[in-house]
Amino acid sequence: MIAGIHSLKPLQGLLGNEALAGTILILLTLSPVIWWFTTKEDKIIKQLKASVDERGILLKEMHHRVKNNLQIIASLIRFQSQHTNDAEAKECLNICLSRLQIIGMVHQRLYKTDQLTKIDFEEYISTFTQNLITMYGVDTSNIHVNIHADEIYFNIDTAIPCGLLINELLSNCLKHAFPEAKGKIDIQLHQVSDNKFKLVVKDDGKGISDVDFKKLTSFGLELISALTSQLNGELEINRDKGTEFIINFSPEYIEK
Repeated sequence: MIAGIHSLKPLQGLLGNEALAGTILILLTLSPVIWWFTTKEDKIIKQLKASVDERGILLKEMHHRVKNNLQIIASLIRFQSQHTNDAEAKECLNICLSRLQIIGMVHQRLYKTDQLTKIDFEEYISTFTQNLITMYGVDTSNIHVNIHADEIYFNIDTAIPCGLLINELLSNCLKHAFPEAKGKIDIQLHQVSDNKFKLVVKDDGKGISDVDFKKLTSFGLELISALTSQLNGELEINRDKGTEFIINFSPEYIEK
């Protein structure tokens, strides 16, 4: 029995060598295929990366050109405003100018940052609010504008109408709410749930009279309502102890 076991050892060694040789042969046969797939994969990855980089450059260039074109239009409006003596016409031109700046700032931010599709909205609100305060010559020691906003990133389709909406509401406060040039404005933007947001613009000024409310209903409120609809939102107005605009909205797409 022992002799029989010893006689199998050379056979086992032979079979082991043959298995090893077979494995090596398979690897040698497949190595060109493996090399081809690996090379092809690397090439595809490099092509995809180049395509993404190219797309990023093209998007930046697009935002840069749009921003420059808007700046040219803004300069023309500003020039016309400076050479207009009619107070009402001058005010209309300045309102158009502020709206253009709201749109231009979106493209400027998308051009200057690596985030090609989304905007830090808290920082955006702070910047254009300061621009409006400067444009209307507001004395910030008497009229205080407080901003309370969550860390929210909107894409361009949401950022522009939301920015224009805040611009309209804040402009209305700065122009009409404080006949004694003293008061407070609160701007709040909070994320209620995954895709639901609440915007509040409130002042403690004189409030909107029935006459002013009719004017707002026939003019400004039409634009405010249109922008609210664009954001898939609902508008509520409170006229107790000042004026409060509340917009609950759910944009179709939000950047995470």
